[in-house]
Amino acid sequence: MLLWELLRPQEKLDGRYTKQWSEIGFQGKDPATDFRGMGMLGLDDLVYYAKHYPISSKHALECSHDKISWYSFAIVGINITAFAVQTLRTRQLQYYLFLNGTDRSVYHELYCYLFHRFNGYWTSLDPKPSVMDFERVFTDFKIMMERQLARRKLMMLRFDTKESLGSGGFPIVSNNKQQNGEAIELENKKLQ
Repeated sequence: MLLWELLRPQEKLDGRYTKQWSEIGFQGKDPATDFRGMGMLGLDDLVYYAKHYPISSKHALECSHDKISWYSFAIVGINITAFAVQTLRTRQLQYYLFLNGTDRSVYHELYCYLFHRFNGYWTSLDPKPSVMDFERVFTDFKIMMERQLARRKLMMLRFDTKESLGSGGFPIVSNNKQQNGEAIELENKKLQ
C-alpha cells in the first residue's frame, strides 16, 4: 500500500484487492500476482524509486499512461529488477560495485537509474512504440545498458538532487581521466 501512497497520494486506495492497482501498472486486482520470481525485491525497488525519486517516478508513471505509447509501469519495474539481478549474477556490475561499494542502497540507486533511463529511451523512440513492442524495446535497452557496463561507462552514479528530467536524466561520472571526474550524461541513442 506504501507504493500506492507514494505514487498516488491524492487518491485513496479502496482496499488491498482492487482494480485501482492497474493505474500504476499492475495487471489485476492483486499486485502480488505480478511479482513472480522477483518477489519482495521487485516491490522494494519500486518503493525505493517512488520514495527517493518522486519527481522521476511520477514522471515515468505519467509517461506510462500515454494514449498511444503506454506501458505498464509496475510490470516494467519488475522487469528492470530482473535485469538488475541478472547483471549482478553475471558479474557485469563487478566494476561498478568495486567503485561504489556493495551497500543495498548502491543497488537501489542503480535500479532507479535504469528505470529512469528506460522511460527516457521508451519516450524518445520514433515511431512511438506500442505495448506490443515492449519485448523488443526492452531487449534493445538491456543491450544498450550492458554495452555501457562493458565499456565501463556506467561507473559512478551521482544522482542530481533536483531530479533533472532533461537530456536523459541522472548524470554519471566517467572513468575518462581527461574529464577529471566531471559529470557526463549517457547517450540516449537508439541501437544501430
